[in-house]
Amino acid sequence: MKTKLILTFIIICSFLQLASAQQTFYYSGGSKVTLHLLEDMFSVTTFDNKQLKALEVGILPSLKLKELNKVSYRVSVFKSNNSKERKALLKELNALKEKGLIVQPCYKDKSGLELISGINLNVKLKQTQDLAVLKDYASKHNMLIAKQYEAMPLWYMLSIQSIKNGNVVEQANKMYETGLFASASPDFFFEAKESISALEEADLSQSKTLIFPNPVSECIIIRGASPNSKVVMTNLKGEKLFQAFCNAEGELKHSILIYPDGLYLLQIGRVVEKVYIKK
Repeated sequence: MKTKLILTFIIICSFLQLASAQQTFYYSGGSKVTLHLLEDMFSVTTFDNKQLKALEVGILPSLKLKELNKVSYRVSVFKSNNSKERKALLKELNALKEKGLIVQPCYKDKSGLELISGINLNVKLKQTQDLAVLKDYASKHNMLIAKQYEAMPLWYMLSIQSIKNGNVVEQANKMYETGLFASASPDFFFEAKESISALEEADLSQSKTLIFPNPVSECIIIRGASPNSKVVMTNLKGEKLFQAFCNAEGELKHSILIYPDGLYLLQIGRVVEKVYIKK
């Protein structure tokens, strides 16, 4: 009887350790948001053609799921379909890590949405004077300050340059846990669902359309869109929350006070942008 109890205890502990290993989290608004690790999906960030060519060897080309092209880098996503492919994929990815490429796991949130790891994280300062603290932290941890969000002077986007200090989720968590910053969270790529899925997720910083503030706490403002553009906001399940139209000058102001904090999709014409609501 005693032996059975011990075996049962060991099995339960092993199960809990396995479940824990398959889950992680990131901070949003000071709270932990659970993430489920996707064991068969990984992202690789490349910054030049030489690094990109390293992805054309072995099993990698046949397991490439998609590519996300940004201005100064590219994120390639790989997915295995069985244990044999996964073993071969991990071998290839470990070789890329040794060459200094940024190889990271991908995740799934509680709604089932697949989240692809990139290199960016969003950080909020506690006060304007803390910019010096941010610059010092970024310098010591091999990060670049990519931009400051317009109309949100406390918010900055940082880019990790290596995974020596952890992947983008781990580095964002460590940054927040220092207590030096009001917020720090990874900026994931994701596949928009339902009606949004066929649309282009574009980098609006390269267009004339301006969405601010983002993150938003009260009203979201759109400027520089095409005249009378249709604007639709949905949650990550693809459920439409509101629909409106820009005026003849391509502008719109809309209150978001009734919506809970979180990540949303804002569709302006054929362009989709992520919007964070944080009150």
